[in-house]
Amino acid sequence: MSPNSPTTERSAPRRRGRQKKLIDPKLLTYICGAHLGDGRTYGEIRKELRSRGIETGDDSWFAKLLKNARKDGLIFLDLDETFVHRGDELQRDGQDLRNRFNLDHAVVVHIAEPAKFANDSSLTDTSGDESVMRGDDYLHTVLANHAGKLLSGQLNAGDHCAVAGGRAVNQAVRMIRRAPPPLRDIMVTSLGGRLWSHKWWRSGSNTMRPLDPDDSAFILFMALENQPGTMFDQVGHRVFTDSREEAAAVMEEHCMFQPGGKWYQRKQPNRAIVGVGVVDPSSGHRAVRKYEGSGLVKDLMNRHLARVKNELEEAIATVRESELYFGDVANRYFPTLPLPQEFHERSVEYYDHLYGKLNKQLLNLNERMVVVEWAHIRGIRSVTAIAGGSFKLRALWTILFAGLNSKSLRLINTLVTDSATAYDLNTALNAYHGLDASAKAWYEKLVRTFFQGPPRT
Repeated sequence: MSPNSPTTERSAPRRRGRQKKLIDPKLLTYICGAHLGDGRTYGEIRKELRSRGIETGDDSWFAKLLKNARKDGLIFLDLDETFVHRGDELQRDGQDLRNRFNLDHAVVVHIAEPAKFANDSSLTDTSGDESVMRGDDYLHTVLANHAGKLLSGQLNAGDHCAVAGGRAVNQAVRMIRRAPPPLRDIMVTSLGGRLWSHKWWRSGSNTMRPLDPDDSAFILFMALENQPGTMFDQVGHRVFTDSREEAAAVMEEHCMFQPGGKWYQRKQPNRAIVGVGVVDPSSGHRAVRKYEGSGLVKDLMNRHLARVKNELEEAIATVRESELYFGDVANRYFPTLPLPQEFHERSVEYYDHLYGKLNKQLLNLNERMVVVEWAHIRGIRSVTAIAGGSFKLRALWTILFAGLNSKSLRLINTLVTDSATAYDLNTALNAYHGLDASAKAWYEKLVRTFFQGPPRT
């Protein structure tokens, strides 16, 4: 039989040259992390290893080691310019905002106008409302980067962290993932169901991606996945249901948060990260946004909103004339108060009629949503909100005033916002102090009706 016959058994090929000397994977990971993660020089790493009885080569040996580690996939280079967008933290402004609104922490960031970044096509290649929204995206990216840095330093081993959805929260947890703290036994919980399609797609120069609580919670879990004891709980259900009973049943079966402000097996989070949304047709809120793309994309979005499309449109119609569009925290809706300096633009009778109608509409929507109740949020010891900009001003004023008016209504105790919004919030509080007694009483009485729990059965 010919030696080239495919049926001929061949001996194992002889290895030529010197075999590659293998290095212990844990040692390799340590060297890469010490140099690339901690910024230590080769000499410093060599000295440390020698003190532990481990001999290494010269600088060229280290350089070749890292080159091969990158080639083998141990090192993954991820460049994302969004994480370098920062502002200047104004310490005095933060302290002033914290003291005036009885917060535990406040971070106030001075943010340069996006228009100054002339070479950033993502900020300048827009027009009309798109330009306004792109600037708002930039503002929240900056705030989220500062919030991520703050939260990374506040997390402790054993924390149970509840996470909402939205662009700011999503960016904040992505920021934590860039340099995750070495903490064990962290549990991450989603605060609500899905308002977004599971699909990703391109829309012009941008990638449209899911930004729901499940998505943000998963990213935070991934940041800590290599630490012992890390756990992740998701909801995996659409946020809207057909009835209050169905929403309660989904919560009981699938969620850490249970009906009536309770938590599954009493596993209550001690920390939460939330954004503040405003359901304003011009704000780009996902509940009212007109999505671009194929018919399939639109069908996917309609599938999530079809059950309450009419109810949402009716609620928006209720507030359109006044422009007092309602807000949301963790996808739970609440009315927004007029700023005190706007109060006398309309009569008390007008406001009472408006809020009497809107409260009922939002209660109907909230009861049919798979989201945390106000009691759930109020029971979390540390709640950090990330929000700013003109769209969010009335919503932030409403949340902060509620907590200032009554400790039992406080929803957040840490706020990360921009300097312009901080100034406007302080202006609103000054205007409130200047109102007559009857107007103050009206504010205090009305805000108590905004954050009530669902009716007891």
